[in-house]
Amino acid sequence: MKKLATLLILAIFCACNSPKESDGSSKKVFGNFATETYAQRSEGYDYIIISIDSINDQFASVIIDARKDKKSPTCELEVFARIVNENTLEFETVGSNTAVIQSTPEGIVIKTKDESKIDDLSFYCSGGATLADEYLSVDLAESSEDFWNSYPQSFELQGIEFNLYASSNFMFNQILVEPSGLEITNRSEVIPFQGQFELAEIEDLNADGWPELLAMIRSNEGKMSVIGYSVNNGKSMSMIQLPALAEDDPNASGYMGQDEIRVVENMLVRRFPIYENGKATEKFRQLQYKLVDGEASRVFELDKVTEY
Repeated sequence: MKKLATLLILAIFCACNSPKESDGSSKKVFGNFATETYAQRSEGYDYIIISIDSINDQFASVIIDARKDKKSPTCELEVFARIVNENTLEFETVGSNTAVIQSTPEGIVIKTKDESKIDDLSFYCSGGATLADEYLSVDLAESSEDFWNSYPQSFELQGIEFNLYASSNFMFNQILVEPSGLEITNRSEVIPFQGQFELAEIEDLNADGWPELLAMIRSNEGKMSVIGYSVNNGKSMSMIQLPALAEDDPNASGYMGQDEIRVVENMLVRRFPIYENGKATEKFRQLQYKLVDGEASRVFELDKVTEY
C-alpha cells in the first residue's frame, strides 16, 4: 500500500511538471523575422527582414530592412521600442500614434494600436508597401547587426555613466540614453528628433558637480541643434536642449546653416560662416552659451557673441 501511494505521488508530480506543447503564447518577441517571401529570395522575390534585440529591461532595438541586393529597399526603419512584456513591444509612429509588435505562434505581427491609423506603417516604405504584416521566425542569411557595431557610445563623469544609442533613418530618428549611478532613478529615456545624430559630449556645464550629456543633431537643412540631459544633484536627470538658430534671432543675420556646436571648457559654443547676398564671406560668428537654472528647468543662455 505504501509503495502504491509513493507511485501515485510520483505520477502526479511528473504530470504537473512535464513539458506541454506550446501554443505560441509564451513565444518571445525577440529574434530575427521575415516575410514569407524570404524563403523564395533565390527566385528574386522581395522581402522584409526584422532583427529585434533587447537593450535593457525597458527598450529593444528594432531594425527593419528589405531586399537591397537587386533593388532599392522598399522598407527601412531603425527604432527603439518600449518593452511592454516579453511578447509585446510598442513604438511611436511619425503620426504620433502607437505601433505594436506582438509575438505569434509562428513569429510576430506588426500593427497599430488604433486600427484606423494603420496607414502610419506605410510611411517607412515605398511603392505602396507597408510594415503592417505577419512575419515568420527565421535564421537570417543576412542580418542588420552591423548597425550596432558602433553602439553604445559610453560616457562617464563625476561618478555618473551614460550609454547612448542613436538611430539613423533618413528623417525621423531617436536617441536612447541609458544612465547608471543616479541615486533615485536610472530609467532609460528616448528622445525623438528630425535630422541626423553627429556626436555626443559630456561635461559639467554649470559647475554644480554633476554632468550634462549633450547630443549634437544636424537637420536635413544643415542646421545644428542640441538635445541631452542634465543630472539633478546625482539623483535623477532632466532634459535640456539648444534649438537650431531661428530666422528671427538677431544673431541669425547671414546664417545659412553649416554651423558646428562643441563644448569648450564649461561653455557651449556655436560657430558658423556668415553669408552676404547668398554668398559665403570669410567671416565667422561665434555664439557662446552658459547653462543656467530657468523657471521650470535648466536652459542655455546666450553669454557672448564674437565675429572674426
